[in-house]
Formats: sequence, structure tokens, C-alpha cells
Amino acid sequence: MNTCNQTLDDLLVPAEGRTNIINPFFEEWNDHILSTLRCRIDSNLMNYENNGDMDLLHDCLIHSERYAKPLNSKNVLILMHPSYIFVSGMGDVKEWHKKDVEQYKSSMIEVFNNHSFMDYNIVIFDTVHHYADGSSRLLEEGIADRIFFTEYDSGAPRFEENLSDFNNKRLFFGGGYNGQHCLPSIIWRCLEKVLFEDKLRAVYDLIIECPECAGTGSLKPTSIVSKSGHNIKDEYLPSEDIISLQEFFSMVRTN
Repeated sequence: MNTCNQTLDDLLVPAEGRTNIINPFFEEWNDHILSTLRCRIDSNLMNYENNGDMDLLHDCLIHSERYAKPLNSKNVLILMHPSYIFVSGMGDVKEWHKKDVEQYKSSMIEVFNNHSFMDYNIVIFDTVHHYADGSSRLLEEGIADRIFFTEYDSGAPRFEENLSDFNNKRLFFGGGYNGQHCLPSIIWRCLEKVLFEDKLRAVYDLIIECPECAGTGSLKPTSIVSKSGHNIKDEYLPSEDIISLQEFFSMVRTN
């Protein structure tokens, strides 16, 4: 198994049942991170105001700045909470969902593996807890280029001013969950605030539905929500702006 595959296999492990976080750099926060990953409670932690989370955010910012790379490519793939379903959501995954989860995992591994020899940057949007647990390793090992921190259980960027880094880029999106104020939180902000080049596209194979909400349905999306929220009618990306993973690779393949 190559190093990238091994790293990704190590990262995509449920927090439930573990005694240690994945990245020892943040080991002083071990118990707090694991308990928070196992139990994602509601909005009172939305702004990282409790339980020392502001200090953890500070440590995560210092770490991410150390390993961040410039976005040199015209093509930027934004992945929203890519490890969330594996680390914090497997308790909601039913037997009939497992094939969809495995296909999603396979697509994620493929897009990380191809990163080093195709023309695209990878930017991860993640919570501080998921970053400190494991996705920080992706920056350390050069598997991803940049991290933008989101609020506690939403896709809203903690620092919206950083979205200007996407100006004049060709943007692609993946991650989870479709709807649920996560993936749409960044899509609509980019639609409204970023001067992106060409169209904004969603990569279907890299997007997954919330298993808790899917019930007996598939975790593969039938449409991609571009805007949602309280008292907001859902809006959707046009079908022509939704592409497969192989179509993405054909667009970013180096000559």
C-alpha cells in the first residue's frame, strides 16, 4: 500500500472505540477531541466558545499556517468535511448505506492519490476537532494544500475573508453533507462572494447525503443543493454544473 493510501486509511476511522486521536501533534487535546467527535451536540458550541475550543482553534491555526501551500493551480477542489461521515457519522449508517459509503471513500482516496500528478489544488473545509484529530495529517504530508476552518457543525467558514483566495480560480466542490447547511454553506458563499472563473461545478462522486436524513434512501445525491438554511427555500445547482469524478480528472489533467 502506498503512503497516501495508508494515511487515508488511518484517517477514515470512527472516533467511537478509539482511545487516541490520529495526529499526535495535538495529543494534549486527546480526550476533549475524541469526546467531541463522538458526540456532535447542537448549536451551543457553534462558535467554539466553550471547553477551551478557542485555544484549540488557535493551535490549529498555527499548525495549518506552518503547512499551508500556495494555490498555484487555476483549478481548486474544495472538500467540505471529507472525513466527517467516517469519523463521526458511522453510527447513523445503515446496512443498505454501506456500499454508498465505500464508493464515496474510494472516490476520495482516488482524488487525493491523483493530486500530485494532475493540475489541481485541494482545499479542505473542516471543524477544528476533525482537523486536530486527523485531517491535519493531510497538510503535513502534502496530500492537501490548504485548510479553511468551518464553524462547529456547519459549513460556514470561520474566516470569510479567506474566500478571496478563490478569486479567478476554477472551482469544484465535494464532501458532505449535501444539504444540511454544510456543503451549501460554502457553495452559495462562493457564488455570491468569489469572482471565480468559468462555472462553479460539483463533483457528484465526491458528495454524500446525510445518513441520518436519508432513511431507506441512497446516500448518493439526486441533486446538489447550492443554498439552504432556516427560512430559506432550497436552491439547486443546474444539472449541467454537476460532473463525475472522471469528468473532473479530464478537465484538470496536465498536458
